[in-house]
Amino acid sequence: MTKLCGRVSAKKLQNCSKQGFGCIVLVTVLGQNCFALPYTFDCHSGGPYLGKGKDGMHGDTFCDIRSRTNCPFFPRRYWCGKNYTRRILEEMKTTFGFEPTAFSGSVSSWADILANKRALFIGDSVHSHLAFSLMCLMNEHTDRKRHPLVSVYKKAKRLPFWSKEASRKYFCVKLPKLNSSICYDRTNTSHKILQKMRIYRQMMAESAYVVMNFGLHNPSLDISAFAKLLSLLKLPSSTQLIWKETAPQHFANPGGVFSREKLGVACAKIDEFSFDKANAINMAYEKVTSTYRLPTLRIWNDTRPFHQAHAVGECTHYCEPGIPDYWVEKLRVLLLEK
Repeated sequence: MTKLCGRVSAKKLQNCSKQGFGCIVLVTVLGQNCFALPYTFDCHSGGPYLGKGKDGMHGDTFCDIRSRTNCPFFPRRYWCGKNYTRRILEEMKTTFGFEPTAFSGSVSSWADILANKRALFIGDSVHSHLAFSLMCLMNEHTDRKRHPLVSVYKKAKRLPFWSKEASRKYFCVKLPKLNSSICYDRTNTSHKILQKMRIYRQMMAESAYVVMNFGLHNPSLDISAFAKLLSLLKLPSSTQLIWKETAPQHFANPGGVFSREKLGVACAKIDEFSFDKANAINMAYEKVTSTYRLPTLRIWNDTRPFHQAHAVGECTHYCEPGIPDYWVEKLRVLLLEK
């Protein structure tokens, strides 16, 4: 079978889908070698971009760690295929001694953490990995539906139209038996939160856990708005506010930072680049979080070696299942410590 290196166009994928089982599309590039897999190896609604497959591979063991009926909450493009997922999970086990397949204990622990409480995740699309992975972990407790933000937070009706519709960027998952909910809001800058401060402060006050991150959408590293946000929040003691570090990018640039010409190019190790360049975002925000003694979910250094764990065709988002599951475990430990 032919291995395709580089980005796979929509036309190629459409032609590929007509061929059925056995069609090959690129998932990523490992070192100098292309790694490809049948597009139909998918565990929820089809291949990396396409519709439902016919190969009978649905429900393989790496999908079953989500639930018996698989997880509908993360976008299809974050699913990187059975074989590639296996490589990532095996490296996670070697590096951390952590196995996402051994989730039963974590589910029980998270059920205790979330019982009669709300968890709100606010931040960019990479931050969504943390929310989606937790939703998938707790899938057996959910009603397996996306709900609009207004179904959980009444004040959200004063936000724009997207708060009233359940989309992949703004939605809640309800856990009826736990009287709980997990919500994700893709507001990706401090400025936007400040513009709707009263509404967001109320939503946060109604949540037991609020986890935020805005790093990637602040290329100038101006932290003044973030500092102002923290100074104005004044949340009740019943709300635990947590800052999550910005995950590393692994583009083939100094520090792994994004540039459009590197899309479709193999993701690269960033160990050889200076720490200051690669971790500039977190170092900037640390000045504010330390001042306010804000608990921080530290994931950057643990994620740094996983340049091969990214989603199709780019080096910002990560495969799911994969490294975001380890972030969820670190969040669980952090909450138990607090």
